[in-house]
Amino acid sequence: MAKRRPKGALEKEIDELYSLPFDEFTAGRDALAKRLRDDDERADAERVRKLRKPPRPVWLVNQGVRAEPGAAKRLLQAGERLAKAQDAALTGGGSDKLKQAMADQQAAIEAMMETIDELAGPDRPGPAIMDRARETLRAVAGDEELHDELAAGRVT
Repeated sequence: MAKRRPKGALEKEIDELYSLPFDEFTAGRDALAKRLRDDDERADAERVRKLRKPPRPVWLVNQGVRAEPGAAKRLLQAGERLAKAQDAALTGGGSDKLKQAMADQQAAIEAMMETIDELAGPDRPGPAIMDRARETLRAVAGDEELHDELAAGRVT
């Protein structure tokens, strides 16, 4: 018979997976899936087994979110303001609000990039990876369906 897990325990363990060092994600995921399977929690084991390892730039974004959740929240809010300003501009609204919303989003992206850069320290990846992290932030900020993943630090 399967052990009863506390409510939210699996989500906490998944959060821990996404906070692991980049090179440890796959082994951690596989070990968690095996443990769940051994505990006869097959549905949870299958869910964990299907979790995708984020590419390095996305992993950096997730680590930045975990380190500075307030900066991530500001980025999401800036993305929402930009979407509203774009809608308003399409219906004849002023371009000043659109320009300001674009500048605000860019500032929020750069704030997250500063956090990511600080976390990377001397092991900072090359410019191409950092540029992809920046583009990931821009894309996620503009995609409402991904906001929960970003807020949780689980973008894949």
